[in-house]
Amino acid sequence: MRLSKILFLNLFVILVLSACQLNFTGEQSGSSTSLPVRDTIIKSPLELTYYGYRDDDSFRIALLAKNTDESVISADDYQYQWPRFIEDEHAEQYKVSNVELRQSTLFDRELSPHELGIEMTIEPSPRDTETVYFSIPFYMVPSIYEDGYRFQLNESQLDRRQLGDMRLEDLELDGSMLTFDLIDDHPAADGTEEYLFTAIQEDQEIFPMFISMRRSRPETHIEVEFASDITLPTRLSIIRTTSPLPEWRFSMIIRLNDFAEDHNENNDEGEQE
Repeated sequence: MRLSKILFLNLFVILVLSACQLNFTGEQSGSSTSLPVRDTIIKSPLELTYYGYRDDDSFRIALLAKNTDESVISADDYQYQWPRFIEDEHAEQYKVSNVELRQSTLFDRELSPHELGIEMTIEPSPRDTETVYFSIPFYMVPSIYEDGYRFQLNESQLDRRQLGDMRLEDLELDGSMLTFDLIDDHPAADGTEEYLFTAIQEDQEIFPMFISMRRSRPETHIEVEFASDITLPTRLSIIRTTSPLPEWRFSMIIRLNDFAEDHNENNDEGEQE
């Protein structure tokens, strides 16, 4: 069952306050000092980046979400909680009146199956689009991992593989024995987490006979032994049994006129060099 949006209700007030209280740093109010831009967020394989804006019937800010491994992305893979207001570098507030997910096109761009567009409508339109910066705080819950973090294994040895906030290092498969180091970056991780490990082959889950966990922060050394040899390719599924899905908190800082190159080439509405 998909994680309900009710999980966000307890975070809603905090999110609004974050949007209102997050001030930009400058030498003085109204200064044109360059500000640190943070317009891309990565939780592999997901990459979320500022794409551009449109100022026609309404003022819309666009973000582009994509899976860098080109796996298909769905609108319900991640649950987003956006603020009611965002601020510019002068602490002026703009109401977020609407947010829409786009799976076919983003402005003039046709989206691939591994891409998802996000259009945020704000009010009023900013007076100066040349130099304005926006802070956009938001929460995200990765519903895609509700049934487990499923790592694709095509080789018997891997140096590193990451999905969201979970990372495997120094993985080795030797017949029925699988060993690796697990780094869990769940926001509430304290080193006492418990996990369910299974191998998935031809859509069948294979449960291990034996599991050994040796904890030493930040990694936990894992040894998993199955009843028979595991053949490649396979998928390793890891489910946290003592923690809910994580709630990732981010804050993007975008310079409005720094938009994606392909948007610059294909769109001439509301934008200037």
